[in-house]
Amino acid sequence: MALKSIADIKLENVWGKVSPETKQEAIKFWVDEKVLSEEAAEQRADELLFIARDTDNKIIAVSTAIKMRVKLLNDNLLYQYRCFISPKARVVGFDVHLTKLSLQFLEEVAKSEEVQKPIGVFVVVINPKLNTNKINNQAVWRAYKMYFIGFNTKGQPIRVYYFKGAKI
Repeated sequence: MALKSIADIKLENVWGKVSPETKQEAIKFWVDEKVLSEEAAEQRADELLFIARDTDNKIIAVSTAIKMRVKLLNDNLLYQYRCFISPKARVVGFDVHLTKLSLQFLEEVAKSEEVQKPIGVFVVVINPKLNTNKINNQAVWRAYKMYFIGFNTKGQPIRVYYFKGAKI
């Protein structure tokens, strides 16, 4: 799996069309990487958005989203976005690329929602390494236009990205 750049990574949009085989691969990926229990991974697999594969066709990263009401944000509907990239596959710019692609896709999906239209995306920043440097501690993550809005009860930062035309 000698990844040198983003060009070595194959991204696949699986939103709403994940096969049972891919779902099992994603569950195994999370469990093997020790980021989720099998039970939590099975639940999260229903939220799969993008899957990234290396040159050996092995999953190296995933992004997920689920629509939910967010009390902190006036009880509006937003997508909760998560992503995990295997430490062995963290090449420069990959996290930005995966997240931007995911945000763009979710904004397009939201445009077609008729009844329960989400107004944006929020993230809870779980990885402590993303909170220990000058760039990631800024009020706005410029690469994504995500704004810091506070902390959850565990002290983890929460950020929000609003879709164009969102009414708050």
